[in-house]
Amino acid sequence: MGWSKVEYLETGDSYYAALLKEFAGAKKSVLMECYIFQMDSVGRALLEALSECQGRGLRVFLRLDGIGSRPDLSEIAAFCHERHVELEVFHPLPFAPLGTYHSVGFAKADSFLNRLRLMNRRSHRKIAIVDETIGFTGGRNVDEVQSEKVVGKEAWHDLSLRLEGDGVQELLQAFLFRPVHKKQFKDCLVNYSSKLRRDRNNWLAKQMKDAKKRLWITTPYFAPTPRMLLELRKAAKDGVDIRLILTKKIDVLVSQLAARGLYRQLIRWGIKVYEYQPSLLHRKMWVIDDLGIVGSANFNHRSLVHDLEIDVILRDPAVVSEAMRLSLEDQNASRAISLEDMAKVNFVKRFLSWIAGWFSYWL
Repeated sequence: MGWSKVEYLETGDSYYAALLKEFAGAKKSVLMECYIFQMDSVGRALLEALSECQGRGLRVFLRLDGIGSRPDLSEIAAFCHERHVELEVFHPLPFAPLGTYHSVGFAKADSFLNRLRLMNRRSHRKIAIVDETIGFTGGRNVDEVQSEKVVGKEAWHDLSLRLEGDGVQELLQAFLFRPVHKKQFKDCLVNYSSKLRRDRNNWLAKQMKDAKKRLWITTPYFAPTPRMLLELRKAAKDGVDIRLILTKKIDVLVSQLAARGLYRQLIRWGIKVYEYQPSLLHRKMWVIDDLGIVGSANFNHRSLVHDLEIDVILRDPAVVSEAMRLSLEDQNASRAISLEDMAKVNFVKRFLSWIAGWFSYWL
């Protein structure tokens, strides 16, 4: 069981190139799911590749989120309809026309009221599966902001994985929303049912509680639940080396304000807090002792309480060692935040962080 091969794709360009290569060599099927899919140069190249797969008689299936991909959804839907690429939209907005795609999600019927009721639950997952033997996941969307070829050094700092092994079948089960009744997660962390969400959070809390040496968390959006904050505090009290690598540059200001409102108490607990400097850090990665976790989930309420996420569990020592190396590189490119820094924060920023904290449940 597990992953027979794990390849870290550190740049957006390497990730998109790997997708295009696997799509070109696919023999049976290509399945893809994404939160944000932009109809830019990156998105068009991938859509053309999916269209070519469809033309070769492969099963091709694309699922996008109804809010994350909303800006270009009409154009994407028109392209897929013309090229006969099957498109599903997860929880479309209430007023969005059904158009030429299928509505999918947790509503028993596609209606205005059901769309309104489920509007807060998004699919934040990033998955690609080729021939049911090769999988991709991580934090990257389909967007030029992830490409150094397009935006240069301002490209978002993210991470994707190319995966082979028995674990791809678990990734496939998650993609297809098939029922899972096991509490013990083997290769993937999933949360596409209330039970799985509860089990996932319990599993994560237990890993934090059982940590003995290190708990290194890389996430751009930090607004954990009270339970997870308590686990952080307990681990710090037990002497675990806890490091939080967050981001200086941000696209959701209220999220950063809420996170910075927690810095003072985190540092007082003995937790090291860093802010990545070169570009917007969008990477989601954990190293817990000798265990690694990489995927789409942030350490915030949205990922813990609301949205659908997918993460893979890494246990091979060499693979986890590589995750540690990447984490240390990110720390070296970050600025450590101190209590002296927090003392310099003016009243207005502290007040805004306090206000943002009240909205943490939605962040």
